[in-house]
Amino acid sequence: MNRTLRVNDAICPAGSDLVLYQVVDPHPRGGSIKLFNLDKHQEDYIAWADINQALVDGTLVLKRKNAPRVSPAEQDDPKFAEELRTAMEQVKSIKAIQRKFNVSFSKAYAIATSDSRHAVTDIAWKSRATLSRYLISDRNGVPLLRGSKNKGNRTPRYGQAVVDLVVQSARTLYLRVGSRWALCDLVHYINDQARHRGLIGYDQKISQLYIKKTIHTHASVDPEKSRMDGKLVAAAKSIGANRVVARIPFERVEQDAVHLPFKAMTKHGVAETIYLIHAIDCCTSMPLGWHLVIGHPSESDGLRCIESTLFPKPHAFERLGLDPKHDRYGSPLMLVFDNGPEAKGERISNLTRLGIDPMHCKSHHAHGKPFIERLNKSLKEAIQVLPGCTRMDRKDGMRDPIALGDVLMTVQELESWIVRWYYESWANTPLTRHLRMDFLDETNLGSTPAERWKTITEDLMTPMPTSPSIKEWRSALYTHHERVLNRKTGVTIEGINYRGPNLPILLSRLGEEKVKILVDPDDVRQVYVNEGEDCRLVALIGDFVSDSTPAYSFSQIKEVLQREREQKRDTELMVAFRRDMHEASVTEITSKSPRGRKARREKARAVESAVRHTAAIKRAESSAPVSASGTPAQPAQLQTARVTDPQPQEADRKERPLSETFKRLPVINRHDGKEMK
Repeated sequence: MNRTLRVNDAICPAGSDLVLYQVVDPHPRGGSIKLFNLDKHQEDYIAWADINQALVDGTLVLKRKNAPRVSPAEQDDPKFAEELRTAMEQVKSIKAIQRKFNVSFSKAYAIATSDSRHAVTDIAWKSRATLSRYLISDRNGVPLLRGSKNKGNRTPRYGQAVVDLVVQSARTLYLRVGSRWALCDLVHYINDQARHRGLIGYDQKISQLYIKKTIHTHASVDPEKSRMDGKLVAAAKSIGANRVVARIPFERVEQDAVHLPFKAMTKHGVAETIYLIHAIDCCTSMPLGWHLVIGHPSESDGLRCIESTLFPKPHAFERLGLDPKHDRYGSPLMLVFDNGPEAKGERISNLTRLGIDPMHCKSHHAHGKPFIERLNKSLKEAIQVLPGCTRMDRKDGMRDPIALGDVLMTVQELESWIVRWYYESWANTPLTRHLRMDFLDETNLGSTPAERWKTITEDLMTPMPTSPSIKEWRSALYTHHERVLNRKTGVTIEGINYRGPNLPILLSRLGEEKVKILVDPDDVRQVYVNEGEDCRLVALIGDFVSDSTPAYSFSQIKEVLQREREQKRDTELMVAFRRDMHEASVTEITSKSPRGRKARREKARAVESAVRHTAAIKRAESSAPVSASGTPAQPAQLQTARVTDPQPQEADRKERPLSETFKRLPVINRHDGKEMK
């Protein structure tokens, strides 16, 4: 096939049928050929090298009359390729006979078919008409054969009105977020509307395949994405553009909370909402820390998982009956979270104080932390055969283990199976990403997490980051307070006194001065006193704490106290007492009390004097008076005195005024000291 440019060849932009240039003269003049610019309606001379380079890059496409829409190069058909090769060989033989004997096509065809020496293949010669068409196609610069990909009717099945109806109906009813319309409903609607408008006959039907293809071509290449909630699009349709690579352990650690499709037994009943927060090292894919949560996780639960990643956890392995030699821990350089509730909060952001860089992915962007997401999937698939699992056919919540008679495991048994799977199965599983990394690494680090961890840490002796001190951990994530040490109450936080056996030691060192207190919001049992930079934290114990006191958080204590206040009700006896007291305190006021501060003071003094006078009389009545001789007076004398009183009835009936009973004191002027009259 001759690929030389020909007159009237059309040059179009890629992906468009709009003709940009038309060849006027393909013969180059000064390295340029003459083209007609259909947009500007003028002839232009453009460098042939530029046109050829654009055709090579694919920015421009050459379209020639009678050329097939699908070129032979795009058709992966071995039989067609063999037929095309045979046709080209026979055409080449006919053209060689024409040049050698200077004869026409008919003479050349007769010579070729009569003399076996001109046979090029074992296949019989094509007919004269077929070879004539091959020669015409070769002369016009088009492929000799078109291939099966160019067969069929290329004209639209329906008119533009039907296409517009499909596109408009799809965008209005189907391609909307949360649409109730399914594709089959849309097909019925479009057929009804097309018949009503007379676009098709009543005995015709627009197929679902045609409607689906039309939507894909003219409305949306991904209808599922158009119907999906925007918050979920990123997780379902996002593309991981950059490969996440970590060269050494703890360079990048990913942490996530995954809902476990299980029902498990606790001492309080059946737990149906179980979450697992765990972390993975991105270099080796080795699990580092975990924390099992009953209910929905919080920031405190996320911090407990981080703590298990940073520090040794032999007690956790012993509690689960596992070998502590599998324990992996250290301080990560970068800790990757999503935006779940367990990864948000002020204390998570304070991880920077420990030299840890906390990075949060966008919501529903699973490709932002691909290692932990792969671990989540593998974990669910591995333990779904255990009793109590609600997972079936790779979907959570599809079965009820209680109704089906499963013997539920305890939460500790479930946790034990998970940790065993971490270090006995997953750690020894060859991972595809490690196999592919071997093409990039000069040294073979191993295909399993355990092999890579051993090679890097033992064979290559790569230094591992150390864990922070407990004091640094608490100083970074606990709340800071300042309180004065008190010999009686110790320190008071949120109304709770903290003392304990360490209080005398602190008082002997620091005295009753202000000290810095570190408080764990998740543990109300004790607080820590920071004595100084080079000193360890000293714990003070709450007054109510015993060995069996649960580690309640301060928020839990507040909720309990608030609940008790709301549930507290006064007894009937208390209400009756308060009612009687209020009735006794209410008196009817018959006269207005004197106003002003001076009147109130005078009335108060008069009341106090009368009370003192009455008290003196009572004391006199309770004890005998002293006579002039210093001996107590006899009762007979007292009786005689009462008899000789000139007016005994008047004296008993009315007391004398205070002014006659006591001598009036002089009033002295404070300026000159003289007595005032």
